[in-house]
Amino acid sequence: MTVCLTGFMGCGKTSVGRELSRQLGWKFLDLDEEIERREGRTVSDIFADDGEPAFREIEALVLSEVIDGAGGENLILALGGGATLRDDSRRKVLEKTTCVYLQCPLEEILNRFSPASKPRPLLGAGTENIYKARLPIYEQAPVHICTSGRDKKETAVRIRSLLGLKASQ
Repeated sequence: MTVCLTGFMGCGKTSVGRELSRQLGWKFLDLDEEIERREGRTVSDIFADDGEPAFREIEALVLSEVIDGAGGENLILALGGGATLRDDSRRKVLEKTTCVYLQCPLEEILNRFSPASKPRPLLGAGTENIYKARLPIYEQAPVHICTSGRDKKETAVRIRSLLGLKASQ
Protein backbone atom coordinates (compact mmCIF):
# COMPACT_ATOMS: atom_id res chain seq x y z
CA MET A 1 0.00 0.00 0.00
CA THR A 2 1.23 3.50 -0.82
CA VAL A 3 -0.11 6.45 1.18
CA CYS A 4 0.55 9.82 -0.45
CA LEU A 5 0.45 13.00 1.61
CA THR A 6 -0.53 16.08 -0.36
CA GLY A 7 -1.12 19.73 0.50
CA PHE A 8 0.45 23.14 0.29
CA MET A 9 4.10 23.73 1.13
CA GLY A 10 4.63 23.92 4.85
CA CYS A 11 1.50 21.95 5.81
CA GLY A 12 3.60 19.16 7.32
CA LYS A 13 3.81 16.51 4.59
CA THR A 14 7.43 15.59 5.28
CA SER A 15 7.40 15.78 9.08
CA VAL A 16 4.05 13.98 9.37
CA GLY A 17 5.15 11.46 6.74
CA ARG A 18 8.33 10.60 8.62
CA GLU A 19 6.36 10.22 11.86
CA LEU A 20 3.66 8.11 10.21
CA SER A 21 6.27 5.82 8.66
CA ARG A 22 7.97 5.49 12.06
CA GLN A 23 4.66 4.58 13.75
CA LEU A 24 3.77 2.04 11.07
CA GLY A 25 7.26 0.67 10.41
CA TRP A 26 6.85 1.53 6.72
CA LYS A 27 9.32 3.01 4.24
CA PHE A 28 9.22 6.81 3.85
CA LEU A 29 10.10 8.85 0.77
CA ASP A 30 9.93 12.60 0.22
CA LEU A 31 9.38 13.24 -3.50
CA ASP A 32 11.34 16.51 -3.54
CA GLU A 33 14.28 14.84 -1.78
CA GLU A 34 14.17 11.98 -4.29
CA ILE A 35 14.19 14.48 -7.17
CA GLU A 36 17.17 16.29 -5.63
CA ARG A 37 19.01 12.99 -5.18
CA ARG A 38 18.41 11.94 -8.77
CA GLU A 39 19.14 15.36 -10.29
CA GLY A 40 22.11 16.19 -8.07
CA ARG A 41 20.75 19.68 -7.35
CA THR A 42 18.09 21.32 -5.22
CA VAL A 43 14.51 21.95 -6.24
CA SER A 44 15.24 25.68 -5.98
CA ASP A 45 18.17 25.29 -8.37
CA ILE A 46 16.06 23.35 -10.87
CA PHE A 47 13.42 26.11 -10.75
CA ALA A 48 16.07 28.81 -11.16
CA ASP A 49 18.06 27.08 -13.90
CA ASP A 50 15.34 25.36 -15.94
CA GLY A 51 12.03 26.90 -14.86
CA GLU A 52 8.88 25.46 -13.34
CA PRO A 53 7.69 23.57 -16.47
CA ALA A 54 10.97 21.60 -16.62
CA PHE A 55 10.74 20.86 -12.90
CA ARG A 56 7.16 19.61 -13.28
CA GLU A 57 8.30 17.23 -16.06
CA ILE A 58 11.01 15.79 -13.81
CA GLU A 59 8.57 15.62 -10.89
CA ALA A 60 5.95 13.74 -12.95
CA LEU A 61 8.52 11.22 -14.16
CA VAL A 62 9.95 10.56 -10.68
CA LEU A 63 6.46 10.37 -9.15
CA SER A 64 5.35 7.81 -11.72
CA GLU A 65 8.50 5.73 -11.25
CA VAL A 66 8.16 5.77 -7.45
CA ILE A 67 4.49 4.75 -7.49
CA ASP A 68 4.99 2.07 -10.14
CA GLY A 69 8.14 0.83 -8.42
CA ALA A 70 6.57 0.49 -4.97
CA GLY A 71 4.99 -2.82 -5.92
CA GLY A 72 3.45 -4.32 -2.82
CA GLU A 73 5.81 -2.51 -0.44
CA ASN A 74 4.20 -0.32 2.20
CA LEU A 75 5.27 3.26 1.53
CA ILE A 76 4.51 6.73 2.87
CA LEU A 77 5.18 9.25 0.10
CA ALA A 78 5.30 12.97 0.86
CA LEU A 79 4.48 14.82 -2.35
CA GLY A 80 5.71 18.25 -3.29
CA GLY A 81 3.06 20.97 -3.02
CA GLY A 82 2.57 21.03 -6.79
CA ALA A 83 3.02 17.34 -7.56
CA THR A 84 -0.66 16.82 -8.39
CA LEU A 85 -1.06 19.90 -10.59
CA ARG A 86 -0.61 17.84 -13.75
CA ASP A 87 -3.66 15.77 -14.69
CA ASP A 88 -1.60 12.62 -15.35
CA SER A 89 0.19 12.83 -12.01
CA ARG A 90 -3.01 13.59 -10.09
CA ARG A 91 -4.79 10.67 -11.78
CA LYS A 92 -1.95 8.28 -10.92
CA VAL A 93 -1.91 9.40 -7.27
CA LEU A 94 -5.70 9.15 -6.91
CA GLU A 95 -5.99 5.80 -8.71
CA LYS A 96 -2.88 3.95 -7.49
CA THR A 97 -2.42 5.23 -3.92
CA THR A 98 -4.37 6.28 -0.87
CA CYS A 99 -4.09 10.07 -0.95
CA VAL A 100 -4.40 12.16 2.21
CA TYR A 101 -4.74 15.95 2.02
CA LEU A 102 -3.11 17.76 4.93
CA GLN A 103 -5.18 20.91 5.32
CA CYS A 104 -3.71 23.98 6.99
CA PRO A 105 -4.71 27.66 6.85
CA LEU A 106 -2.30 29.80 4.83
CA GLU A 107 -1.66 32.16 7.75
CA GLU A 108 -0.44 29.25 9.88
CA ILE A 109 1.71 27.92 7.02
CA LEU A 110 3.39 31.29 6.56
CA ASN A 111 4.09 31.49 10.30
CA ARG A 112 5.96 28.17 10.08
CA PHE A 113 8.62 29.61 7.77
CA SER A 114 11.64 31.39 9.14
CA PRO A 115 14.63 33.01 7.41
CA ALA A 116 16.56 29.79 8.17
CA SER A 117 13.92 27.60 6.47
CA LYS A 118 14.67 25.63 3.34
CA PRO A 119 14.22 27.91 0.29
CA ARG A 120 10.78 27.63 -1.32
CA PRO A 121 10.73 28.67 -5.00
CA LEU A 122 7.05 29.69 -4.95
CA LEU A 123 7.02 31.47 -1.57
CA GLY A 124 6.56 35.21 -2.06
CA ALA A 125 4.15 37.87 -3.22
CA GLY A 126 1.84 35.50 -5.12
CA THR A 127 1.69 32.79 -2.45
CA GLU A 128 -1.94 33.47 -1.51
CA ASN A 129 -3.08 33.18 -5.14
CA ILE A 130 -1.16 29.91 -5.60
CA TYR A 131 -2.66 28.56 -2.37
CA LYS A 132 -6.22 29.43 -3.43
CA ALA A 133 -5.72 28.01 -6.93
CA ARG A 134 -4.45 24.69 -5.58
CA LEU A 135 -7.17 24.09 -2.98
CA PRO A 136 -9.64 22.46 -5.44
CA ILE A 137 -6.87 20.11 -6.57
CA TYR A 138 -5.90 19.09 -3.03
CA GLU A 139 -9.56 18.65 -2.11
CA GLN A 140 -9.87 15.83 -4.66
CA ALA A 141 -8.00 13.58 -2.20
CA PRO A 142 -10.43 11.16 -0.57
CA VAL A 143 -9.08 11.74 2.94
CA HIS A 144 -8.69 15.20 4.52
CA ILE A 145 -6.87 15.88 7.80
CA CYS A 146 -6.59 19.33 9.37
CA THR A 147 -3.07 19.84 10.73
CA SER A 148 -3.83 23.19 12.35
CA GLY A 149 -2.99 23.09 16.05
CA ARG A 150 -1.85 19.44 15.84
CA ASP A 151 1.70 18.20 16.13
CA LYS A 152 3.10 15.57 13.78
CA LYS A 153 2.43 12.69 16.20
CA GLU A 154 -1.23 13.64 16.66
CA THR A 155 -1.67 14.06 12.91
CA ALA A 156 -0.04 10.69 12.17
CA VAL A 157 -2.27 8.96 14.73
CA ARG A 158 -5.31 10.62 13.14
CA ILE A 159 -4.28 9.41 9.67
CA ARG A 160 -3.75 5.87 10.99
CA SER A 161 -7.18 5.96 12.59
CA LEU A 162 -8.94 7.20 9.46
CA LEU A 163 -7.16 4.65 7.27
CA GLY A 164 -7.54 1.77 9.76
CA LEU A 165 -3.77 1.22 10.04
CA LYS A 166 -2.21 -0.25 13.17
CA ALA A 167 1.08 0.94 14.63
CA SER A 168 4.00 -1.47 14.43
CA GLN A 169 5.07 -3.11 17.67
